[in-house]
Amino acid sequence: MLTSNVSASSSERFHFKECRYSIALSNDWRFSKKPSSKNNCELEVVNSNINASISISIGYKEYLILLSEQGFDYFNNEWVTVGRQGSKERAEKVTLKHWHGFKGIVASGCHNAKGYIGICSREILVLRESDIVDGNSLIVSSSFENSVDLTKVYNSIQPEY
Repeated sequence: MLTSNVSASSSERFHFKECRYSIALSNDWRFSKKPSSKNNCELEVVNSNINASISISIGYKEYLILLSEQGFDYFNNEWVTVGRQGSKERAEKVTLKHWHGFKGIVASGCHNAKGYIGICSREILVLRESDIVDGNSLIVSSSFENSVDLTKVYNSIQPEY
């Protein structure tokens, strides 16, 4: 299995104050959607060198509702993700530099410009600010062809006020 490390070193920080977060990205990443209040603060970036994409959006609901909507469930005394066709994966607790929450793999329908292309797996993180009880919540969705460690990029996401 090919594994890539994605570094946020030699990166530029992009500030989205109206959306209350910023992110540092290397020049390998390209914006396909920049966050604004008009698009519910959704950011999408693509890295064609490693065939990866990341989508970040603000969670405007209670944290447990966000977890449920993103496919997380507490089942048989453990957190899991539930996807299409009965798929189930163990979820893990994550602690990042400014956020904590859960990460899991969810199988869902994939589409391209021509339409539905089958079932694909996505890495989903549902995060909340570590320092503020009622702070921001983020939904981070990533897809990649090979095993890619995006932790450095995730750690570069900071709350903005």
